[in-house]
Amino acid sequence: MNILFEDCLWDFCSRIQIFLPELPKDMFTNKMAYEFYQRQTNTIRRVECIKQILRRASQLQKHIVDIYHEHLLSQKNSSEKIYKLIYEISKDILCGKRFDGLIDSIQSQTRNSFTNFVSTIFKFIVNDYGLETLTKLSTHYESYGSLLNLIDYQSFAVNDDQDIFSSTTTQGIFQLVTHYSCIPQTPLYHLLHQRIKSHADQIKLTFILRQSNHTGYYFAL
Repeated sequence: MNILFEDCLWDFCSRIQIFLPELPKDMFTNKMAYEFYQRQTNTIRRVECIKQILRRASQLQKHIVDIYHEHLLSQKNSSEKIYKLIYEISKDILCGKRFDGLIDSIQSQTRNSFTNFVSTIFKFIVNDYGLETLTKLSTHYESYGSLLNLIDYQSFAVNDDQDIFSSTTTQGIFQLVTHYSCIPQTPLYHLLHQRIKSHADQIKLTFILRQSNHTGYYFAL
């Protein structure tokens, strides 16, 4: 997965469309982030920008790879499917049906599934100029857990009813957007705001129901 990760960055950068307003350069403290979000930046340079940002955001790559493994294993009968995949590939190699080695064959089989997963995560990270503030996070592994747990992985995880590595194509265009007229100082702030609002709405609903039940109790008396 670590070997495929750089391929994911190329795939993601080649499929993004930027609809973000062009902010002045002095609003950015990260030169690489500013260049990444410019519409005239080509794919080669955009990949280099995001790679340099990730070098400073240590542990993020490891965390994304770990999340992918966890979500593969969370799928229905995932262990059996993985064992079956490795067994079938090994058998084909021994029978002469495959000419690549085991590692290369597994990489080829999992490439699209992993690429789609990683690219979708980066779509959330990059929205709202998230690359500008990404490196302000602590470099500790656990800090990225709090950040990435805001994402609903079930919305783009592998379908339970299909083979765990059945994705034969990558997804389409990723449209980058901004929900604010400024650069939020917290990466994935929009998802954080949605999560907080959801909890607040649930608390209000619980309080209203409790008050209604309490009032109804007095009326019953």
